[in-house]
Amino acid sequence: MNNRLIWNNINKTSKIGFVFTIIMTLMTAVSAFVNLAQIQLPLAINLPWYIATILGFAKALAVIAFISNRFPTLREWAYAGLFFELIAGAACHILSGAPIWHAIPALFDLSIVAVSYFYWHKKKYQLQGLDNSERS
Repeated sequence: MNNRLIWNNINKTSKIGFVFTIIMTLMTAVSAFVNLAQIQLPLAINLPWYIATILGFAKALAVIAFISNRFPTLREWAYAGLFFELIAGAACHILSGAPIWHAIPALFDLSIVAVSYFYWHKKKYQLQGLDNSERS
């Protein structure tokens, strides 16, 4: 079947959610690799190496949860884990005495996670017939 035909048959909510979920999953996968490979970034706040390893492993598990659609509860936990990790990351940058703009990447990533989560739930409610916002 033609891929363009499949894409044209998907509604706007699903397209937006799909794009943001792909961005979020790629962002999380890259972040997991950086944490697991112990790569030091310019804005790093020099946490102990084992914290980065734990975060990298948790992010890798979150990527698996986002890729597989079989376990919605696991995916919900992955969203919650990313939310807390990004909030904590922004707080660490702010509370470490670094300039406030060092927290902006974590807050930007948090906004992508929030949009993906919102559209995932919106799609889930539309499939259940609970959302009347797109019916005319």
